[in-house]
Amino acid sequence: AKGLPERLIRNRYIIRPSLPPIITNFSLAVIGSWTGAIISERVFNWPGLGTLIYQAIEALDAPVIIGVSVVYAYLLVLTVLFLDVIYSYVDPRIRAMIRGG
Repeated sequence: AKGLPERLIRNRYIIRPSLPPIITNFSLAVIGSWTGAIISERVFNWPGLGTLIYQAIEALDAPVIIGVSVVYAYLLVLTVLFLDVIYSYVDPRIRAMIRGG
């Protein structure tokens, strides 16, 4: 292809266009593992936020439920922010939108 080195072809035409869906799926998996940890902690009786929220729900402890929900919301926001930063680094179209081009 155009006499370009194989490494350049692989990086420019194969890896770079395929990275955004991979990054998206990875970030969704991270978010899913945080929410799945709630169930794992309860099943295996491990201490953590999952056990705390289950005990708070059973005791109808609204401030703790709200606090844990806020913690999970912050984790979600940080993950999405990290995803956007990585996207702007990987995809030149997004980088151009940020710069106003």
